Amino acid sequence: MLRGGTDSRRSSSRGYSPEAGNTLVLSIVLSAVAIALVLTLATVTQMHIERKRLLALADAAAIHAASAIDEPAYFAEPGSEVPLSDSTVRAAVDDFLTHLGPGQRSRLRGLSVGSPTNAVNQETAQVTLSAYIRPGYIPWAITGFEGFRIEVTSAARAD
Repeated sequence: MLRGGTDSRRSSSRGYSPEAGNTLVLSIVLSAVAIALVLTLATVTQMHIERKRLLALADAAAIHAASAIDEPAYFAEPGSEVPLSDSTVRAAVDDFLTHLGPGQRSRLRGLSVGSPTNAVNQETAQVTLSAYIRPGYIPWAITGFEGFRIEVTSAARAD
C-alpha cells in the first residue's frame, strides 16, 4: 500500500467515507418527490369527484327540464301532446338551480348554465352546466388562480 494514496478500506475504517451525506440528500429528494406525487394524485381525484357531482347535478336538471310543461302550449290544445321548447327547458333549469340547497351550491364556485341548454327535439332536454373547482392542495393565495373550469352536458327524455 502506498502511504500518500487513498484506500477505501483505510478511509472506512476511520469512519470517513467520500459518499457520507449523499444518502441523506437522496432520501430528502425521494421524500419530496413522493409527497408531490401523492398530492398530485389527491388533486386529480378531487377534480374527478367534483366533475361527477356536477354531472349528477346536470342529470337532475335535465330530468327536471324534460318533465316541465310549456303551459301556453298545454292550454292552447287540450288533450294533445305538449312538446318541449327551448324557453321551457331554460326556465326549468333556472328554476332548478335557484332551489338548490346551500351545501350543493357552496361546493361549486361560479355555477352557471352553459350552451347548449335547449330542447334537442320535442321530447329531449339538453342541459350544460359549468363551474370552477379549487382543489385543496394548491396554494390559491399564492397563485391567484380562480380555479379549474369544468363543463358537463346531460340530456333527458320526457315520457
